[in-house]
Amino acid sequence: APNLIPGIIHDQYRQGRMSGGFNAPSLFLDIAGFTPLTERLMAEGKEGAEILSGLVNGIFGPVIDAVYDHGGCITGFAGDAFTAVFPESPDGRAPCAAGRAIIELFRKQGLVQTRLGQFELSVKIGVSSGNVSWGIAGTPDHKTYYFMGPAIDGCARAEHECGSMEIVLDPLFQAAFDPAPFQVEPRSGGYSLLSGLSPVPPANAAPILDLDERVVRQFVPGVVLDNPQPGEFRNVASVFVGFRDPGDTAQIDRLSKTIIERSDAAACYFEGLDFGDKGCTTLFLFGVPTAYERELERAAEFALGLRREFGDRLRAGITFGTVFAGIKGGARRSSYGVLGDTVNISARLMMKATWGEIWMPDAVADHLQNTHDLEVAGTQTLKGKSRPLAVSKLIRAKPAGREKLYTGVMVGRDDDLAILNERARDLVEKKFCGISYIYGDAGMGKSRLA
Repeated sequence: APNLIPGIIHDQYRQGRMSGGFNAPSLFLDIAGFTPLTERLMAEGKEGAEILSGLVNGIFGPVIDAVYDHGGCITGFAGDAFTAVFPESPDGRAPCAAGRAIIELFRKQGLVQTRLGQFELSVKIGVSSGNVSWGIAGTPDHKTYYFMGPAIDGCARAEHECGSMEIVLDPLFQAAFDPAPFQVEPRSGGYSLLSGLSPVPPANAAPILDLDERVVRQFVPGVVLDNPQPGEFRNVASVFVGFRDPGDTAQIDRLSKTIIERSDAAACYFEGLDFGDKGCTTLFLFGVPTAYERELERAAEFALGLRREFGDRLRAGITFGTVFAGIKGGARRSSYGVLGDTVNISARLMMKATWGEIWMPDAVADHLQNTHDLEVAGTQTLKGKSRPLAVSKLIRAKPAGREKLYTGVMVGRDDDLAILNERARDLVEKKFCGISYIYGDAGMGKSRLA
């Protein structure tokens, strides 16, 4: 089976262990440049998706190898970023050596040449150390896993102190290890830029694991495992949710079980619980790996259901747009997920939202205004955006009968309407007029035409 879950989780689950912990140095890596690359290639349709799929795996594969060559284990992916731990590094040098190898890769290969132009990719790496707690939770048929603790939070915060192509060590890491092997330049707040590293002895490189498919299927939907598709561009509704004070292991287990039950019932993709500098968050995707009708309306109803369950312990951002979806990674570790600005904006809206509120851009609000009650939330300045974004709050679904199904003028359907009207003419004379079948991809406007 593909390495779609961490080896640590696979092995512990097989042994019947559902929680535990250890001390280890940690690394958080964020690749810059994928979003503009993704947005540009979207304009090229299927060919653009094929180009991007090759680039994503061509870049992630060697980066992942660098982690595993130094005895690391990637605990989770988040778009074009990931977190790794290094349990077999007693002196802390392994994550630093892996980070330096990755930066060297980007120095050599970070300038990506395509038929559509040249794109520059770079990387930022934060390093920390401390306790790592892990857990496995869910329902009998669908499990999730999580990693949390000071080491996970610390490396994510350290990455925020990085400039491009830098490795920054946080105070926890510097307090945990003998400073002799590390050449550093002090930064504010107790952080330090890693500028040199003494030679690192050969690490116990992690092998390519042969995972038990029965275990993997507990964590990964069958549609991903049974129908591995090359990367593709898909229209999705992204629901990025933050949970306040998730509590102890038992409370996190209950939280996991509840959101898995709800996401399975809603037929959306649940990416798992993530802990880091944003707190406890998770991403729900409507439209991948399987597409249905009314993705945005279904996403709104799902978010409202979560709020009824968790109240002001929850906040969320909803967006809708095109993303790159597929499996990214290499033979030693991979993940199904998406790349694109649609998800980035939903995460940033979630972080801006008041607890208990669900925010969305006005473009999404315009689509939902006939089926849901909304309130204007003003404009927000989001990271990476030059212009403020107009935002609305999702309040509730409108009672049945209040919604006005469609507004505005329908464009580009005159020929289709003429055909349907002609074929329905016999109805006037109460004659059988046959069957007209309207077909097309999700979101093309079939329901409105009918």
